[in-house]
Amino acid sequence: MIRRFFGRFGIRKVNMPNIGGLTRTQAKQTLEAVGLTWEEVAENTTNSAINTNIKEQPISVNTTLKIGDKVTFTYFNYVAPPSFNPGFAPPPDPPQNSSVSSSSWNGSTVTINGSFQTLPTNIAVNGSNIGSWNANSSQITFSLSGTGSRTIQIYNGRVPLIPEFGISYDPSPGFASPGFASPGFVPADPSFPADPSFPADPSFPADPSFPADPSFTIFGPGWTPGFKSVGVSTLIRTTDGLVKADDLEVGDTLISANIDGFPYEGGPSAIGAALEWSDSNPNLEVAITTIVAIYRQQSNYGVVINGDIFSQYHFVLIKRDGEAKFVMSADVLPETDLVYSYETSTWESITMYEVVPVVHETVSINCEPYDMFFTERMLTHDSVAI
Repeated sequence: MIRRFFGRFGIRKVNMPNIGGLTRTQAKQTLEAVGLTWEEVAENTTNSAINTNIKEQPISVNTTLKIGDKVTFTYFNYVAPPSFNPGFAPPPDPPQNSSVSSSSWNGSTVTINGSFQTLPTNIAVNGSNIGSWNANSSQITFSLSGTGSRTIQIYNGRVPLIPEFGISYDPSPGFASPGFASPGFVPADPSFPADPSFPADPSFPADPSFPADPSFTIFGPGWTPGFKSVGVSTLIRTTDGLVKADDLEVGDTLISANIDGFPYEGGPSAIGAALEWSDSNPNLEVAITTIVAIYRQQSNYGVVINGDIFSQYHFVLIKRDGEAKFVMSADVLPETDLVYSYETSTWESITMYEVVPVVHETVSINCEPYDMFFTERMLTHDSVAI
């Protein structure tokens, strides 16, 4: 029974007791003992250790209340979690043993070559699902409009078949010459030698912009003057991300490579040693190198390899007949040579190769201590003798 106390001066008052940490039953008894009424609310829990415990102090301790006031508190009510059949196990993810050997985006068609032991159930471009594609065990193709760079992810249900990778397409890769107005690549000049040798064929057109200053001539005895350089719009891998060659500055740090056995030392025979170097299985470790000098000039020919633009003299690391070595861009054999990719750390096919007879702005880069750097799509030698 709840007792109500009335004094000659009106309704008596009491202080709110501490019921935090009590059980549901203890809380009721404590409130009734001081003349307060109560109302309780249950909150389900799967923690049996706190069953019937008061969740929290509902009103601050020692708050003045009138006898007969109602205090509402919440207590925990244990509810056992649902039991599962111990023999049940979710189906395992399918094996992710697919791989990509090469990819290209040309016009409106993306082609991905590789080994697809599980066919895709979904393909996302820049995180958005595409509607349709064609796929078999060795090739996936789909349509893609526009230009620029995209990221591709191929799924088997919710599980990626392969790591995300990038592709790009630019029908006009950005030669600076105003006279280069064609929206695509023009056929190479028939007079351009199909296989320039060392020293270069005298019929090879020399760039008139090459300086006469012997200190600026970076080639050894018997070499025809010319500069190893990249197009101004070619993207170079720096420690801060991809940067256009034209925006680089002395002191910038580039992503480079330390190759076991490669002749980095300088000297009169440095160029010959670098060109004679080869390795069937080079041990290549990613390293950092620093730009110590930059030169800007023009080149009469542009060589486009997988979207990167070089002068005809620039050295590119390729793998040919199982041997890795540096060759001039004009010496690349696009049908059989492979280039080394920073993104995938593998050798990849050449999907775009053009030699364009057009005057264009180029940038020569001198970096130390490693005389090579990664462009967006391959590893190249820098602009000076090693």
